[in-house]
Amino acid sequence: MKEDLVYLRHKIQKIDEKIQDLFLKRIEYILHVKAIKIKQNLPVEQKNVEKEKKEKLLKRLKNKQYEKEYLELIDKFFDLSKQIQTKGENINE
Repeated sequence: MKEDLVYLRHKIQKIDEKIQDLFLKRIEYILHVKAIKIKQNLPVEQKNVEKEKKEKLLKRLKNKQYEKEYLELIDKFFDLSKQIQTKGENINE
């Protein structure tokens, strides 16, 4: 039983490492988006874009049992994206 727990925790750790890698890649793209928004004088927050992305992601979600938790995660990603975009440089709000 303990071996199963160790094995499962190891698998979760591997997933967490992949999530970390993807998170850092996501930040790279966020910084490119930030640069474009600054050049084009666009606001950081674009509710219509967030809404469209949420709808697409929810359609893709196969297990609706965790939809609420998944939406919380997506909202957190959006919040962090806006936080990163407003960090360090002037950008329209």
